[in-house]
Amino acid sequence: MDIATTDATGNGLLGPNNNYQYFNRTSAATPHVAAVAALMLSKNPCLRWSDVKRIINESAYEITYYDFSENKENGRWDEEVGYGLVNAYNAVFAAVSQQYFLQNKTEYGTEEYPFIGIIETGRAVDDNVFSNDYIINPTAIITLKATNKIILKEGFKAEARSHFKGYTSAFGGNCFDWIRARKLSSNSNDNNNLTIPETSTDLMRTGSFSAQVSPNPVQIDFNLQLSNLRGNDLSITIYDLTGRLIYKNEEQINTPHINKRIVLPKVTSTVLLLKIRCGEDQQQQKLIRYE
Repeated sequence: MDIATTDATGNGLLGPNNNYQYFNRTSAATPHVAAVAALMLSKNPCLRWSDVKRIINESAYEITYYDFSENKENGRWDEEVGYGLVNAYNAVFAAVSQQYFLQNKTEYGTEEYPFIGIIETGRAVDDNVFSNDYIINPTAIITLKATNKIILKEGFKAEARSHFKGYTSAFGGNCFDWIRARKLSSNSNDNNNLTIPETSTDLMRTGSFSAQVSPNPVQIDFNLQLSNLRGNDLSITIYDLTGRLIYKNEEQINTPHINKRIVLPKVTSTVLLLKIRCGEDQQQQKLIRYE
């Protein structure tokens, strides 16, 4: 990259009579990338440095004649030009697009992801980048915080013994106060906008039977009414948000209508996932639990 400068000192930078002179490399690229970062922060001052870096990388143009043959966290990468040529328009647009994508990554440590808008996690949640699963390792402690909702899609994996928390909270206008982590109370209503996985691999077919849960929110137990069942093999399972199985019942049935009372074990999670399978039909529902 060759950039003309009007303000430079030292041999090799100024042309004859202290006129324009071209210079290049990092000294030329850095102020341009810094300017793009400033534009992004002017539109969304709550972005963290890691958000700015990720967006600039993901929104960059791939340069012709470079192969970009290596896949890294933020997309296709080349050892000579990295993620490509910085794209100011795309970067600023992404900064205010109100969507944050977590994908193609394995978490090992403690990390918080606060975002004003929607957080989506899983595999290929953003069609613009190459992506694999988003995995939370057993050693990781991950917190997602959004103003709108959190979506867990196919490819989101919270492994056994990992710690995962997701909640929504209204933005009050002060980035510092909003971004600071807080403990989610057991009777908080912030989970009401949490979206349970939309396209889990074992829930590709939606069942034609009806399932009604009463009451919901749930404290200790609830009634499950199933109608129009087709098949003899009935499976009812409940998971917490880490993917840990907390309830399982499998039985043979010979009737299309069933009423069951289910007693929950003692758990700390305030959001649970109920999965029902009968023959080839499957359904899932979100359970809100309170103390």
